[in-house]
Amino acid sequence: MAFSTLVFILNHGWKVLLYRYLKEGDVDNVNNYLGITLVSCMSKLFTAVLNRRTESFCVDYNFIPGV
Repeated sequence: MAFSTLVFILNHGWKVLLYRYLKEGDVDNVNNYLGITLVSCMSKLFTAVLNRRTESFCVDYNFIPGV
C-alpha cells in the first residue's frame, strides 16, 4: 500500500489535497492509482462546475472520440 500526497492551491487560496493510492501493479502506470481528494464545500462546487464545463467543451469539439 503506497500513498503519495499532492497539494493544489486553487483560486483565492482554496486548498485541495489529493492522495494517490497505489492499488496494485506497476508504479509507473497511472491506471494503477486511485485518487482520493479532500476539499472544502466551496472547492467541491468549483470543481463540479469546472468539470461540467470541461466535459461539455470536449463533447462539443469532439476532443474525446467516441463520447
